[in-house]
Formats: sequence, structure tokens, C-alpha cells
Amino acid sequence: MAFRTTAVEAAEARGWSRAELARRSGLSVRLIHLLARGRQPGPKAIEGLMRAFADLPYERLFVPVDSSQLHLDRRSKVGKNTQDQNRTVVTA
Repeated sequence: MAFRTTAVEAAEARGWSRAELARRSGLSVRLIHLLARGRQPGPKAIEGLMRAFADLPYERLFVPVDSSQLHLDRRSKVGKNTQDQNRTVVTA
């Protein structure tokens, strides 16, 4: 079973920026951004987010998802780069 985190939404509900969430969790802003885009959290991310949201139960921060719904960051970058390389720009 795969999981995604709702921590970014929980942080926004508290008025925290992604930078503030990164500071409170000990994670990088880049990792927070990737988690917000759907990257599955690893052990370090889970630990940091649980520390930042010590008052919330695990089940509130991490929800199960079908593995086919996970964001595959590397694949999306490859696809985007391929599309960009094949794009034709027309100027007047």
C-alpha cells in the first residue's frame, strides 16, 4: 500500500508557508514541494512531518492511495523535456 501526505494542506490551514513547514519538520523546501505534488514520503519525511504535527494523528497526515495514483517525478520531467524538444515555435 502506498501513501501520500496531507501535511501541506494541514500547514496551509494553520497559516504556515512551505518554508515554515520545512523549518518545523527539518526537511528541505524542495522535498516539501515534491510531497505537495504527490511524491510518496519516505521514512525521513514521515519522521519530520510527525514532529512538525505532533498534535495530529498519523492517519490525518498520511492517507493510503492506489500506487497507480502516485506522482512519478522523474517520468514527468522526461515527458516534459521530450515535449519541449519537439515543440515548434511560430513567430509572426
